[in-house]
Amino acid sequence: MLKRIAVIIDPELDCRAVFSAARVLGKATDAVLLAVPCNFAGKKKKAAQPEKEGASKTNLGARKLGEFVRSCATAKIDYEVASSTPLTFKEALSTIQGADMLVLARPAENPWPDKIFEKHLRQLIVRCGCPVHLAAGSARAIKNILIAWDGSTESIRTVKMHVQLFQALKPHYLFILCSDDSVEAQTQLHVATDYISHHPVSAETLSFPGEPAKILSAAFTRLKVWHLLVGLHRRNIYNKKKFGRTSRTLLRDPSIALFLYD
Repeated sequence: MLKRIAVIIDPELDCRAVFSAARVLGKATDAVLLAVPCNFAGKKKKAAQPEKEGASKTNLGARKLGEFVRSCATAKIDYEVASSTPLTFKEALSTIQGADMLVLARPAENPWPDKIFEKHLRQLIVRCGCPVHLAAGSARAIKNILIAWDGSTESIRTVKMHVQLFQALKPHYLFILCSDDSVEAQTQLHVATDYISHHPVSAETLSFPGEPAKILSAAFTRLKVWHLLVGLHRRNIYNKKKFGRTSRTLLRDPSIALFLYD
């Protein structure tokens, strides 16, 4: 059950999708929304006129924070504000560790201009211990949920977390497994449906051969879902905090709303 949702407001990113997702989550779950202004994407400052730029960023952050407050007031959603000025990433990390879920935006550029956002996102997922919703576009109702399923420990853990948080809303889960082996695909998908059958939610399964990132991206667009669940794989013991190829491709597509959990 969601009680407190941290909404990260980056003054340098387009936060309209974040506000839209936060409104939907707040109304559906009655959770308190915690506004956390933070330069999360970590865009580098220009060398010239640092004071003027800093003042401009503060003003922009204040305007976006004001938009968030007005949005919550209009929708009659309870909210809190962690700070009136943008926090550093370290300060924000400490502030949001008490949240049940995080909502944030991501850079629209593809590929991203630097690795700061990805680095911060990895730290956020690992250290906060709660799921992250990467917003995209105008949020739909929390009804249809797309799942990138491969039967791994990571995908099982992600689905269990999602069901625990949202089963009261009775969502419909769409499991997609990308495999060239149809027999193995059915075996793996049976594990998913067996777990779902013991909860007050519904599900259906699909399997396709081909490149996972392309299949999942097309399915997200065609099926009009709330978000796509992705279990983050650790590639090996030495790079345990790095995203895999499919995860990274989906992360860098700003049109896909993602639910991430480690």
